[in-house]
Amino acid sequence: MNKGGDQNRSVRNTKKKLRDELLRLMQTKSVNEITAKELAELADVNRGTFYFHYSDIYDLLHSIEDDFFAQLEQMLNAVPPPEGSALDYLTTIFTFIGQNPELCRVMLGPNGDMQFVSRVKRLVERRCSFFWRCMGPDAVELRQRLHDGRHHVALRRRILQGEH
Repeated sequence: MNKGGDQNRSVRNTKKKLRDELLRLMQTKSVNEITAKELAELADVNRGTFYFHYSDIYDLLHSIEDDFFAQLEQMLNAVPPPEGSALDYLTTIFTFIGQNPELCRVMLGPNGDMQFVSRVKRLVERRCSFFWRCMGPDAVELRQRLHDGRHHVALRRRILQGEH
């Protein structure tokens, strides 16, 4: 498995094809139903090429998620902490989700990865915790609404329907 070599355009193109095809397959199948052979055939790459870059399907999925969160963290780091508010962070997070609709539709859909949802929730909590503390009791209702499963279901439904 090769974790480096991303500077090479051919490697970037191969990884992009594998990532795109995995997300396409996850629209109709859960990740545990997808084989490396099936994915490689759809991406038009040799199965050995897949294994050169990833140890298995889950390694590819985690790579996709890690890239998503690294880019999101980079955007959040651009929000200046003293001037930034919880609303600034939340706006940045939801803007980023809106800029990545296909990935989010798959990851939040029926075949998605619940750990992805948990990572988003932990990121919101971590980035906004300072503001929750500063707001005191007024923040209790807002925090509860953000963590309330019904609101997550409504948000998931809106993202899945393309309303972002």
